[in-house]
Amino acid sequence: MKNFNFDDYVFSVDGITGHSYSICDIIHQMRKRIEKLEEENLQTTNVLYEIMNSLNSVDFRIDILEETFKMNKNV
Repeated sequence: MKNFNFDDYVFSVDGITGHSYSICDIIHQMRKRIEKLEEENLQTTNVLYEIMNSLNSVDFRIDILEETFKMNKNV
């Protein structure tokens, strides 16, 4: 009895190039895409944290200016 091998089974054929892809080929491509998406997600998250920190700093400066303005107005 022959051992079952996923590589022996064609999952799809590209209609333009005629290349055939096994299930393992497609799983490998999907893993690479997932890794790229995870990396992009991490980069996006880091940028969002940087923006949030920058906005918090600006908000803090606005609060200081507001207090200064109130103090000068009351004098």
